[in-house]
Amino acid sequence: MIGPFVQLLTCSPSGDLVAKSLQMGLLAPFGVISTMIWNAPHPRELIQIGSYGNPDEIQRFLRRISVRTDIPIVEAYLSAQIVVTDLEEFSDNFHLVTDVPKLGPGGSVSCPIVHNGMSIGAFAIMRTRSHSMADLDVDLIQTIGYLLGLWLANTRADLDDDGVPSELGTAPLSLTDRQTQILHLIGEGCTSDEIAAQLAFSSSTVKQEVVRMKLALNVYSREDLVAEARRLSLNS
Repeated sequence: MIGPFVQLLTCSPSGDLVAKSLQMGLLAPFGVISTMIWNAPHPRELIQIGSYGNPDEIQRFLRRISVRTDIPIVEAYLSAQIVVTDLEEFSDNFHLVTDVPKLGPGGSVSCPIVHNGMSIGAFAIMRTRSHSMADLDVDLIQTIGYLLGLWLANTRADLDDDGVPSELGTAPLSLTDRQTQILHLIGEGCTSDEIAAQLAFSSSTVKQEVVRMKLALNVYSREDLVAEARRLSLNS
């Protein structure tokens, strides 16, 4: 399923087309009713570059977002973590705009767009109540954030040569002890389930850590992950 989306991203699509493709394709099984994508050209503000399925009132309100605004999208961008929120709670954040309607029951998922290990934007989806938040594929959401990072870095005019916003600077690459353990076992050919059994983690935790390492090292496969970590002497 992910192949057609990757192919689309290589064609320099507009943000609106990317949002629509996500909602109608990869995220279709999860009851997504709206999708939004933001660029972070500087560390003070998120600017919407793609939207699909949103009421005009909400789209206008979320076109430009200060990073001081206390909403899940900003939290996800600043923390580089997925943020899941009840949609009724999410809609309470629209008290600044009186004509925004209540969104009704459901859930929102906000995810950072990451490139070279740093947040350069964010995307968010809203889901209907009939779809449990527990059935959402976290690995898929993180992978989408990674793929959007490659697309966004290639389409932004205000990035430096390394594909990172110049005002954000660069972060030193390092792995946690948990990630180092997982990486060592990947190098031995262990599967996620085998690693989980050896380290007493859940398989989901192992997969999430693998995705985080891929994001940080800007690689696609486990083989490339091990090779790049060895090149950077991160797996010692």
